Amino acid sequence: MAATDNIGRTSSQLDNTSVSCVSDETSCSDGPAIHNYGLLGYDQLALCNIQKRKVYDQLKTRYDILKRSLNDGCSSQHQLVSVYLMLAVCADQLKRDEDEEDEDETTEYFLNKVLENEPNNLNALGDLHNIYMKHYDTKAAGKCKETFLESANDPVLQAKSYAEKAYAVAHDVHTCTRSYDRYRKSNELYEKALTMERDLAKSGKAGVSVEDVAAWHFVMGENYRRIYNIMMITEKPSRERTDVFGKAAELYFSALNSNSSLLKGEVWSAIGTLFCKKPKIRGTGQKYPQFIATCRELQCFYDALPLECFRKALEQHENGWPSLKIKAQYGWQCHQFNDTTEGLRILTEVIDSDPDNPKNWFAYSCRSKIRRIAYKKMLEDKAKGHHTPDFDKSLLQKALADSLKCVKMNKSALEYANLAEIHHLLAINSQHQVEEEGLIKKALKLFAKAEACQDGVFRPDIHQRRALCLRDNGDHRQAVEQFKRAIECESNSKYVHNFFYLMETFFHLYNLQKDMSLLNEMAYWFKKCIDQYTSVNIEKFKKNGTELLALGEHLLGRNDLMYAKRCFSVLKNCSNEIVKLEAKKLLAKTQKLIKEAKDMSAASVVDEPCRKEDSRSTLGRKCEEHRESVCECATKEPGNKEDGDKVHAAATANKDELHVQLPGDGEDTIGATADIGVSTDAGCVMTSLQLSQDGKNTFNTTADSDVSSLQFSADATFDATLDSGILSLQLSEDEKNTFNTTADSDVSSLQSFDNDNNTVDETLQLSNDGQNTINLSFKIDPNTNSLTVLHPDGAESEEPYSRKSVEVHLHRTLSHFDETVMKKPEVTIEHARNKRGKKYDFYVVYCPEDEEWVLYVMLPKLEEELKFKGCVGCRDFIAGKQILKNCSEAMKNSAHVIFILSEDFVNDAFCERLLNQAQCTKGVNVIPFIMDKYDEESSVGEILISYEKAHYCKYLDWNQVERSLLAGMQ
Repeated sequence: MAATDNIGRTSSQLDNTSVSCVSDETSCSDGPAIHNYGLLGYDQLALCNIQKRKVYDQLKTRYDILKRSLNDGCSSQHQLVSVYLMLAVCADQLKRDEDEEDEDETTEYFLNKVLENEPNNLNALGDLHNIYMKHYDTKAAGKCKETFLESANDPVLQAKSYAEKAYAVAHDVHTCTRSYDRYRKSNELYEKALTMERDLAKSGKAGVSVEDVAAWHFVMGENYRRIYNIMMITEKPSRERTDVFGKAAELYFSALNSNSSLLKGEVWSAIGTLFCKKPKIRGTGQKYPQFIATCRELQCFYDALPLECFRKALEQHENGWPSLKIKAQYGWQCHQFNDTTEGLRILTEVIDSDPDNPKNWFAYSCRSKIRRIAYKKMLEDKAKGHHTPDFDKSLLQKALADSLKCVKMNKSALEYANLAEIHHLLAINSQHQVEEEGLIKKALKLFAKAEACQDGVFRPDIHQRRALCLRDNGDHRQAVEQFKRAIECESNSKYVHNFFYLMETFFHLYNLQKDMSLLNEMAYWFKKCIDQYTSVNIEKFKKNGTELLALGEHLLGRNDLMYAKRCFSVLKNCSNEIVKLEAKKLLAKTQKLIKEAKDMSAASVVDEPCRKEDSRSTLGRKCEEHRESVCECATKEPGNKEDGDKVHAAATANKDELHVQLPGDGEDTIGATADIGVSTDAGCVMTSLQLSQDGKNTFNTTADSDVSSLQFSADATFDATLDSGILSLQLSEDEKNTFNTTADSDVSSLQSFDNDNNTVDETLQLSNDGQNTINLSFKIDPNTNSLTVLHPDGAESEEPYSRKSVEVHLHRTLSHFDETVMKKPEVTIEHARNKRGKKYDFYVVYCPEDEEWVLYVMLPKLEEELKFKGCVGCRDFIAGKQILKNCSEAMKNSAHVIFILSEDFVNDAFCERLLNQAQCTKGVNVIPFIMDKYDEESSVGEILISYEKAHYCKYLDWNQVERSLLAGMQ
């Protein structure tokens, strides 16, 4: 069995049935196979495959809207038949899962209504045969098949069957605001139908009626218009957008050949909607898109009179629902053209004419949106200090009433989000302070409900609005997660607002807690957004100077030079003088490193600003450099010190600076200047020490965070010792209280040498924040040639001394530090949610290239927001244990194993081994998670096809991941 996706169909089935839903090749001895016709088993429809209990409201709403379409009258026979067929699918789902279907409106009822209009309709006969076979009514099934075989070879009926499936694909319940695949698939099916119709015309045979062809052209035009709207959001090339626009106009114009006034009114309304969003034609020298350039009748409407199209549409309808629908669209376009008063008047007229008509949801939604926008504009003006008239929230109350009415008629993700935003605005004041706790909680529940809808999880606007609500409510950590989701779903590379919101919230959190893991997470998303958004200007972050400086220093330490340069370039004009001076210094250092990198490597860092740098942490690289100097000292024979190894020098302090002068040629000078703006008190000065011998290698004392402030009297003198290449600075007035350091900003090393016993005693202390530390101590006794090691875990060992053994212990400690402190995210969940006695709810298997994504995207979402307890190797594995044993125990102790499938994963032999192990291990619940879209020919696609144990989770579909995890909790 091949791997299935979330709607229960194999990937190969989905692709193979994308066009050829009625295959001439699948024939039996007595004609085409009946099971290839109908909508009940059509894989391309979410209506046929959805897990109804998750989207019952949407299914019921779709059912109600389709029924209302019948009551109001369809614009064509094609639409009427297609709606009946879709109602049959909805009725089948409702009866099967909820048993709420009316006895008089069963699936058979709707299919028989189709056959009343078209007795030989192939899709209706196919579905009816399917129903009879399920009920074991072989007699009725046989009669149905007999009727089917009499007409199955009629090309006109076959063409209509294609068109009916095409309509269903375009109007399916499942919608994704950033994908137009279903509209393209719909048009492919319509093209097949039209091809058959043209072949009939060439042969001189009676073909499809003019009315049906016009109806097909209209739906195809609607499909192209929707594709054009999505392209405007996803920034497809302007030439491609213009071509799609022209195709839509051409098909609409062809649909005007109909004799039906209902259809003509729909067409003119659609043309008006299309022309209100004209494309920008660049570099072609043409004034009009394709087809419109040759159609004079449409040129006048395109030039300056798109609203006239709606008036022309209204001429086709005097009364009834079609005129109300067109008026609602007309009213909204009036608002779009800055005539808000006229727009509100028209929308109110539409609503008052039939307040309870479910199809009036659009009019209610538009009127609510206009009022909500007006209120937000007044808030913005007041926040900017502009003079605004006194106002209350009565405008919002009216918007709320309309939105509540709209949601009852159309339970979609967008309408739930609109209702939630109104509750949010009602809950806060003009300073964004929460005044109504009940309203803000209701808003958050409605936002969650919006995301739970099928297309809600993919809408960046919903994630953004939910994040702003969370931020106003003081839940900044959850707001960060929602801004992340918005950025992941955003396809417009110029819409940078979510990036700004995310970083501002990050800065707020970092200001509250100077946490290294948060800085790592912030750096990851900063780089991702800089790469994702084109020409983004981060000047806005100058007001967060201290936080941006910390981020820049972190990026510089990670050798992400071009990203660090952007931070420092902004801060060189910062109003904070301390931040400004530090930024200028670091900018000069960064530019120097970039120049050195350009000189040393043929692959220019400037030409590749987003090139992935060394994957080791900054601190790890610093420690490697420090390790060499410590090894050199520790492995030097203690009894054979050279002359000059130990040098004493005087250090003097005044109120401005501490100065250490080493004897010699006058070049070995170490200066430490007091922080700017530090006041003196009672003859003492607070100074932060920075020691440097060459202007490059600097050593900062470590106590709080990165820099320790020392207090000493202004006239004190101290000793500085240079011993075996390592500088120790001793500050003391009474020879009792001393401070020794050879530390940089992250590594502290205290050195002592016992002259009497002739031994070396070394301690290496690693810390990223002054609190989380790892210590390694070793003592070398040359008399017995022994090495005593006190390991980070507190264990002590003794072994024969050699330089190699010292290097091995240092290397293990540095690696352990990188894996446990630098990359270790904070564990936020104490107990797992599963009821199976497992220690973890999930264990994540990933390749090294995807580690940052797992640590800073997946874990915060699953652990901090959804409250599942996870296991990742870099954080939860036991150091020193064999990696395979760690992985096996993690699988055994987890309710699920999530495999992050990417091209890098497939090319990693160890990851492949773990995947095979999971497949062969009984009781392991596996959730494959794909990192991107892959076709069957890719290596990831081959895994999905061959994998038999689980559904796979689509990239960014966190609702699906949550459902998959919850499914194995019991």
